[in-house]
Order: sequence, then C-alpha cells, then structure tokens
Amino acid sequence: MTDKFLDCQFKDTFRMSRTSFNTVQTLLQPYIQKKQMYLRPTIPSDLHLAIFLFHIAQGEAYTSVSIQFGVGKSTVSTIIGDVSQATVRHLSSEHIRFPNVDEAMRSMEYWRAQSGIPGIVACIDGSHILILQSASSGSAYFNRKGFYSINIQGTTLL
Repeated sequence: MTDKFLDCQFKDTFRMSRTSFNTVQTLLQPYIQKKQMYLRPTIPSDLHLAIFLFHIAQGEAYTSVSIQFGVGKSTVSTIIGDVSQATVRHLSSEHIRFPNVDEAMRSMEYWRAQSGIPGIVACIDGSHILILQSASSGSAYFNRKGFYSINIQGTTLL
C-alpha cells in the first residue's frame, strides 16, 4: 500500500521519509506482525505502521483512516493500540530519552530566547479529536484542516 505514494506525497502523508519508515517498520515488525489466520489474510506489518502514522500525522478519525486503507474501523482501533504499545515497550527505552540537568537548562535558555516563556524543556505536538460543531461558539473549534475538533496532548507512564 505504501508503495502507491510518490516520495513527496509519502513524506507529507506520514511525516517521515520512506527510508525512515522502512527503518521503523523493521524495528517494529516482530511486535506488530500478526500470525496468518485460516479465515482471512493477515494485514502486513508495513500497513499496520502506515495506518498508525497516517492517524497520528494527519489527525484523521478512524472512519477516514478506515476508508483510506480499506480496513474496518475496529481494525484501525486495534492497529493503533498495538503499534502504540509496541513503540513504547520496544523502542522507547533505546530511542526516547529525557534530558539530563545540563541539557534541560540549555533547552530552557533556548526556548526562553525563542518564545519569552520561561521553564520550557521540550515541546510536544497535539492531535485533533473530531467533534460536532458547538452551537454557541463553533468557530472557536474549527481547525486548519477544515473540521471541528478539540486539540489534545497527553503522556502515559507505564
């Protein structure tokens, strides 16, 4: 499925190069590839990763992701949960680290100079959650992607 994207479309769609995608897919493949079932074909691990990245990179609802990739909404939900868990369990300790005190101080100095806001160590991105238009202040929830949403951010400790 991912081979159907031109390189420029690929990066815009998944927010990473095809090379980076293949590297991440290789690292996650043992944890996200499902076993072949007798009744239906198995969804390949690269499609699992593509579905996950499309959802988080584009902020698309499960229905849109389902249509884009030709799988059911419940399958999208399961895949997003599985890839999220695999990433945290198997990649985070090696590829995600928190800054030490010196790095945190340098980062706070940098962000204070950039934004004027003290105490920023790092920044994270958010995700748009699709909502119905509010009757009283709908325009406040209309996002740049052309639909009504609430922007959220979150972290999980395991």
